[in-house]
Amino acid sequence: MSHDFLNLTSSLQRVYSDRIALRPVSMADGWPLFEATKNPLFNKYLMWSKPKDASETLERIDMIADAVAKGQMSAVSVVLRSTGEWIGLFRFQPYRQFDDTLEIGFWSRDTFWQGRFGIEVGVLCVAAAFKLSTVSRIVGASSPENRSSTHGMQLGGLKPGEITYRRTEDDEEVALQEFSVTRDEWIRSGHGEKLFNFRSRVYSHARGIRPQNTGPEQSGEGFQCSPPPDVQIATPPIGQKILLCDMTDG
Repeated sequence: MSHDFLNLTSSLQRVYSDRIALRPVSMADGWPLFEATKNPLFNKYLMWSKPKDASETLERIDMIADAVAKGQMSAVSVVLRSTGEWIGLFRFQPYRQFDDTLEIGFWSRDTFWQGRFGIEVGVLCVAAAFKLSTVSRIVGASSPENRSSTHGMQLGGLKPGEITYRRTEDDEEVALQEFSVTRDEWIRSGHGEKLFNFRSRVYSHARGIRPQNTGPEQSGEGFQCSPPPDVQIATPPIGQKILLCDMTDG
């Protein structure tokens, strides 16, 4: 099974909860990402160095958007539904050689480290991946010292696994604790039942726009340490090497 990242990204952009919504990644997201890197705690567990200026985060966002457009990964920006304020960037990417597994990562602004936003984002996106794709397993990885991330992933339904060693963009070896959840485990836990809203596409026949053959609709940098809020199910619904596996959320 190969990952259909283009379809997953398109579907993720129609997912929302009571407080947050997912939208396409754009270059403009590089500026709030740069502001986030001014907090030393944000940078502490990243797999890349603190940028010298905003041009570096703009370049990073550009490369992510390019990889998304090429179908090499899925990524969405998370925004506050009421105002559109940028909360962070959530992504899905290939995991080692496993075609049935996706790895998640989340960069979150410190403004949203409180209020259960991190875990809401993580649970919403994992639920959406299981609902909107055929992926069998989700994996997250974080420094064992990042208690907010590791504890949050467990609260979000992922179980701890092995310690792995990876290299940062500066070629330093770091230890990461992996967490994972399978589709069957997710369904049995009940997380997959009421964890997201999905807005179906609306087509205007009056303007001569007709639905294309899109096929049938198919029904995680750590989560903040608090239980996810209740959300309701709606009606039918990278040039420079970039490592996107780290889990940083305060």
